[in-house]
Amino acid sequence: MRLRLLLLFTTLLLSACATEKLLQSNEEFNTSKNNPAVKVHLKVADAHFSELTSLQAHSYFPNEFNKVKNQFTKLMELLEKNDVQTAIQQEPELIKQMIQLEIAALKQINLAEAIQYVQDAKKLDASDYAPKSLKQAESLLQSTQALIEKSYRDKHAISAASKKTLKSAKKLYFIAKEILKIHKSSDEALEQQVINHYGFLSELGSVLKLNPIDMNDYTEKRLELLEQVKNMNSLAIQAKDCKPEQTIQQESLIQKKPIVPKAIISQETNKAVLPELFMPTNGYSTQNETEEENLEFDAIEIVK
Repeated sequence: MRLRLLLLFTTLLLSACATEKLLQSNEEFNTSKNNPAVKVHLKVADAHFSELTSLQAHSYFPNEFNKVKNQFTKLMELLEKNDVQTAIQQEPELIKQMIQLEIAALKQINLAEAIQYVQDAKKLDASDYAPKSLKQAESLLQSTQALIEKSYRDKHAISAASKKTLKSAKKLYFIAKEILKIHKSSDEALEQQVINHYGFLSELGSVLKLNPIDMNDYTEKRLELLEQVKNMNSLAIQAKDCKPEQTIQQESLIQKKPIVPKAIISQETNKAVLPELFMPTNGYSTQNETEEENLEFDAIEIVK
């Protein structure tokens, strides 16, 4: 047992070292892009190699990547020997290999999960239990593969098609899984499954506070429940769009407090005109002012 563990540990260590060495060699190789001759004479191949590196093609297809890298290295050696014409003549063949590797990497990145779901569904006899779903998933898978091969640089289209394909593949797998489960279930298990379905719909209607739904055909019950939910959503949208009139009326009735003028006078003016302001309290005049002179101020600010 210890020997097996030791061998396993040694294998993992060697694998990690090999991967690290490959990554280091790729980094060292990327420094060659600074060579002006490469950018001038092999700029197309250089651009393709940069794309392969960004896609991490070396982690998916290390053998193919190393072949492309070695071929690219040979072309750079021809440039160093001033054999530019030969390097330019051999570049198109290298570009074809790079494009094929790039397409393979894109398929691996975008479709590997969907392909696995389809394969797992076939193991569950999807061709017998879910032929329609299988046909749809395989059709989307083929069309997305064709898109990648034709427009391998259209990342937006590839991403959208891949998401749709993955959704269809997942649906196929779980449908096949459920149907196979039904075929293998006993009569008692099937009865309990139907009971659970009805119980779920009733509980959902209760949580959403919908109208009570009578026990009837399962399909009709689902459609009735869905119709009520749609009506609730429609009423909620209408209520959100309509502004309450009461709030508007309340806002219109709000009266702003009138601005009362403030008397701003200096101390010198106060002493001359209103001497009682600067005298003791018992010195205030008790004489009634005339209505013309009785001005109301919110406050009196004395400026020094």
